[in-house]
Amino acid sequence: MPIFPRPALLLLGIVGLISCQKEAAMAPAPEQVVPLRVGNTWMYQRYYFDDNGAVTDSTIFTRTVLRDTLINQSTWYILSNRDIVQNNQNGYVRYNPSDPAGIILYANARFGGSIGYGYEYPTYTLWVMTWRAPAPAPVATSRHRYNAIRYAIEWQYQYHNQSPPLVQKREEYVTPGLGMVHANYYARETGQLQQRLELLSFTQP
Repeated sequence: MPIFPRPALLLLGIVGLISCQKEAAMAPAPEQVVPLRVGNTWMYQRYYFDDNGAVTDSTIFTRTVLRDTLINQSTWYILSNRDIVQNNQNGYVRYNPSDPAGIILYANARFGGSIGYGYEYPTYTLWVMTWRAPAPAPVATSRHRYNAIRYAIEWQYQYHNQSPPLVQKREEYVTPGLGMVHANYYARETGQLQQRLELLSFTQP
């Protein structure tokens, strides 16, 4: 998922993220929604589907934590896909220079269930909306079975000369302490399943 400039943040049903330094110092260590340690590697199989729902191809790729770095006295981790991420008090977040708290990818239970970010572009506005399931539930892949939290995500493209918006949906299933284990990505125009990701292995140094 790309890093977008200057997000206009909308928090749905969430109030009061400001805390004093004393409270921050006393706060417990953040939940490891996605375990971040240099050398951690996830191997995924990506399946591609045609318009009839049949698998047309598959590939295998890995995502690795390459190194850590200090930004504004906070430790962040650089992934092999160039994302800069960390686990903080809101959940698993991606670094953005215009938002010191980070862009929330996977909210934790403490933060809540719904969040939205808006991005302005020359010809359209993009809203990225995420809904977090309240509790883990079983999810099966072709090789494994996990208890995972479902994140339902909508990318809503509102073009300036078009209404209603075009919506692209995805579902990502995350097992805390392990990371994303399963994902479904749907076509923007038709809503048909386009791609599926399944975790094959997770290794730590």
